[in-house]
Formats: sequence, C-alpha cells, structure tokens
Amino acid sequence: MWLRHETALAAAITEATGAPEDDVRVAALARFVMESPSLVHGRENPRRALDEIFNLLEHGWRDGSP
Repeated sequence: MWLRHETALAAAITEATGAPEDDVRVAALARFVMESPSLVHGRENPRRALDEIFNLLEHGWRDGSP
C-alpha cells in the first residue's frame, strides 16, 4: 500500500521540481517522507519530531549535528 503512495509522491516531486523521472534523490525523498510517521510514532511530542524530520529533509544536516 505505501509503495503506491510513495510512487505518487515521487511523481509529484518530479513534476514540481522538473527533476528527471529516474532521479534517485526524488525516490529517496519520497521514501523518507513516507517513513516519517513510523519514526514519530510513540514519541512524547510527535508533531515536534515530525517538524524536526522535515527540517532535516529541507535543510540537510548542518554543522555536523542534528
């Protein structure tokens, strides 16, 4: 089930960015986004954790620290 959504998300990212259809970075971003709910499940503040994940995806790892 997730694969269908991951593929659709990758297609949307490709369309929005103009990236090539086979760009592995697009596939990776879609995969990371789809996996994020499982990473925040059970956290004390899942919303904050999700914000941190998306901040990492948007800005990358800065200064060698999370």
